[in-house]
Amino acid sequence: MSDNDTIRVTVEYDEDGQPYVLTDDQRSHRSVTDWNRLAAMTEEEIEANAADDPDNPPLSDEDLDEFQPAFDRRELRALRDRLGLTQAQFAGQFLIPLGTLRDWEQGRRVPETTARTLLRVIALMPDLVAEAAQVRLASLETNLPERARSDTQPAPDGATMTTPFEPRILSGRPTG
Repeated sequence: MSDNDTIRVTVEYDEDGQPYVLTDDQRSHRSVTDWNRLAAMTEEEIEANAADDPDNPPLSDEDLDEFQPAFDRRELRALRDRLGLTQAQFAGQFLIPLGTLRDWEQGRRVPETTARTLLRVIALMPDLVAEAAQVRLASLETNLPERARSDTQPAPDGATMTTPFEPRILSGRPTG
């Protein structure tokens, strides 16, 4: 075995006496933070050190005011109140699972980007979104152009590919 095939390791012990292994490479890149010194620092010392760091200056109150949360659960509640809907009514009208809506309003979960977009559209055009949400899937299929309803469609290279149209109910709510 040559030196290139050998990995040197060091066994060290953490503050609880538990062993851990470090390769020489890990050892050379290991942080040498004095956690006891940091824990003993006063707020004034912390602020002074932060102010002296040119790579990461502290944000002023004005800077912090510019940050907007990606989602504010209070705005969702205000929207629902403006529309005069209970959670169950809002969820049913816009095909949002009731548990999901509750989680959003109570801050247990944050809606993903597409859901936040849907909520913004609901805020702008609630009647249109409610109408679109209630359209029967069967009527959607019959109103599609013939090519979209076909079980086989020509592929770009001239071959045919099977693409059945299978509407799915995502909310578990009957549409009939």
